[in-house]
Amino acid sequence: MRGIITRLLRALARLRLVIVPRKPSWLNLQGLLPLLAVLPVAFYAYATMLVVTAKSDLHQRETATQSLRTLALRLDKVQKIQAATCRDYAYWDDTYEQVVLKDKQWIKENLDGGIALTFGFDFAILQNASGEVIWQSGMDAQMLSDLHQYEILKQCLKRISPSGFLMLADRIYSCSAAPVLRAGGRGTPRGMLLVGTLADSDFLVDLSPGVGHSIALCRTDGLIDAVSGDYSPSRRTWSLDELSKNAVSSIDSTIKISNDRMTSFGILPVCDMAGKRIGTLVDVTSRASLMNNLRAMRRMSFFLMLLCAVIGIVGTSYLKNRALALRANRDELTGLYNHDYLQERLRDLVNIAARYNRPLSILMVDIDHFKFINDIHGHTTGDKVLKALATTMVEVFRATDVIARYGGEEFVVILPETGIDEALVVAERLRQTVQNMTVKTRGTEKCSNTAICIALTVSAGVASLPEDADSATELLMAADAALAEAKRTRNCVFAYKQILVNQKTDSKQLVAMDSFFRDSSIAAIRPLVKAIDMRKPGSAHHSEKTAEYAVAIGRELGLSTSDLALLCKAALLHDIGEIGISDQVLNKIGRLSEMEFEVVKRHCEMGAQILSQSPNLAAAADIVLYHHERYDGRGYPNGLVGEQIPILSRIIGVADSLDAMTSPRPYQETRTIEQAMAELKANAGKQFDPRVVEAAEKAIVYLLDHPEEGKAAA
Repeated sequence: MRGIITRLLRALARLRLVIVPRKPSWLNLQGLLPLLAVLPVAFYAYATMLVVTAKSDLHQRETATQSLRTLALRLDKVQKIQAATCRDYAYWDDTYEQVVLKDKQWIKENLDGGIALTFGFDFAILQNASGEVIWQSGMDAQMLSDLHQYEILKQCLKRISPSGFLMLADRIYSCSAAPVLRAGGRGTPRGMLLVGTLADSDFLVDLSPGVGHSIALCRTDGLIDAVSGDYSPSRRTWSLDELSKNAVSSIDSTIKISNDRMTSFGILPVCDMAGKRIGTLVDVTSRASLMNNLRAMRRMSFFLMLLCAVIGIVGTSYLKNRALALRANRDELTGLYNHDYLQERLRDLVNIAARYNRPLSILMVDIDHFKFINDIHGHTTGDKVLKALATTMVEVFRATDVIARYGGEEFVVILPETGIDEALVVAERLRQTVQNMTVKTRGTEKCSNTAICIALTVSAGVASLPEDADSATELLMAADAALAEAKRTRNCVFAYKQILVNQKTDSKQLVAMDSFFRDSSIAAIRPLVKAIDMRKPGSAHHSEKTAEYAVAIGRELGLSTSDLALLCKAALLHDIGEIGISDQVLNKIGRLSEMEFEVVKRHCEMGAQILSQSPNLAAAADIVLYHHERYDGRGYPNGLVGEQIPILSRIIGVADSLDAMTSPRPYQETRTIEQAMAELKANAGKQFDPRVVEAAEKAIVYLLDHPEEGKAAA
């Protein structure tokens, strides 16, 4: 048995379903796997016990019910035989004549020596029509007195032959009566012939349904008149008190089980000829054999369940201890390997690669704009993003690759037997997979409690052994340097060997970008805005027109000069996030697919992330983030409603739509300014703020009259 349990535990350990161990808990799947493995066996044992017990009990009850029917049929048969014998003597011409003649010699020969002696009746009586006793056998005065109250003679004179039980002299008799008639039942009744058999143990033996049954006759007062068979205390499993209690408490025919479940009682009420209940016939059957078999089966079932519990608990403890040992090398949040294990494992793999002259590469991966995610959506959402990325990395990389959380939002992947070119391909596959995924979460209080989707991108640095380094430390430093270069443009993969090649070209681009982030003036912004608008056909001046409309609307709403300046910058840069969207999707003529639309929707968050990097433009980040929110809450990215949307974002939303409707686009027909205003009014209170739409109408009228002033303002 010990060997079987040991092999079972080892098999369970090999069949672990969770690759990345989480915090040890009795409720996780890995910890409960042994219990789940043996649970079907325990459940089968328990269910079998219940089913067999129920079926056995049901079968026994059906058998007891059938025996009770047999008892009733046997009683009916005995009474019919008794009634037939009584009629044979009552429907006899000699008996008909002797009721009048009263010939003692005939009575002695035919009644005393005939019906009384031959058929073994315990009593018999012959009465004429006036009630005079012509002849009787086995009856005393008390019995005659008790018989008179049943008025059986009156029924016989009406040609009725009653049959049933009578209570005479405090004893119960099975009786049959017949009117005295000529042969064939002819003539006028001249009296009554009544015969009876005492309901004693011999009588009850004839009623027994079969072997193993005892028949008891119990009165209504609880006294037991007779019991068939051996009912000594040493031979029976039931008590007389319990039998009497069940017999008295039952009104109808039924089956009752003793308290110890060892005996069944079939209850058959007994009534006299007047219809009054005088007792109960009880079919007593032992259930000892059945209960002994059920006990043996229960013991085996409980033993099997106990064995399953022991195996489950021991196996769970084994896997929990093993998980604790693994947990020492794991990151608590993501379940990936931690920093310490990474350093140790990297040293070992670098030594092996150097000794056998085998390639080895590492990836250092960083989540782009992760600080922005924490600041806007909270650290709980940030943790969820880290977990989602960890899960994606486990799916993308091989089982032989070592994936670790290096620290914060940085991850390192060791790729054994992988050269630099293969490592770049794998890193690019990871970047594309992450770019196509979204993390669903709930908005913060600031952004309502609506479900939102967060788009992710990662930057990766790749270094390889022996091209880029000779030791584990140098390899990490090389990958870190490559990552730093990738982080300059973000959402890209960079190899360490590319740093020197691209250093001069990249430095010029970085100077231009740094200049943009340092200088937030309109003059510095306009070249970038023009580059953004030129990517879309028909949108060469979209950002400038949007800014012109937005400033005019802001003036109608009475905004301050500083708010108007911020509004102008945000309107000029509201589509800056489209930098991260491919031309194929951005300029698609037909209807966007659901996946393509999800990509386009990301430009709000991407634009906010870009602007948040500049101290001088960070104030415009939230305005750009929410400019596609709808007044009715059906917009994106966070589904804000009404006044939850910043007023400047609501203004840009109206200005953006106004210019989009009045500009030539490949996917829609160009509208006049009047048609565009009609569309804005139709969607006021739904897509747009009614107050902003009203201000836009006034601003458009003013701009049409003073076009040069609107351009100067923007």
